[in-house]
Amino acid sequence: MNNNTVQNPKTELVQTPEMNDCDYLNDVLSTEKCISDNLSIALNEASNDNLFNEILPMFNDSKKAARELFYL
Repeated sequence: MNNNTVQNPKTELVQTPEMNDCDYLNDVLSTEKCISDNLSIALNEASNDNLFNEILPMFNDSKKAARELFYL
């Protein structure tokens, strides 16, 4: 059995009922992921090339924003 595991370092957070910066970032990241998921469906279902070309930049921007948020 291999005991080598990959783990992210733990981040100490104060446990309060209010949202902190990490909570807000996670919420925004989750929202961006949902937006890109829905835009992906729209791209798959687009029956018109003009519609597809209109949605594609939004999808790319959404994916880029989610990736940038992940690294904050």
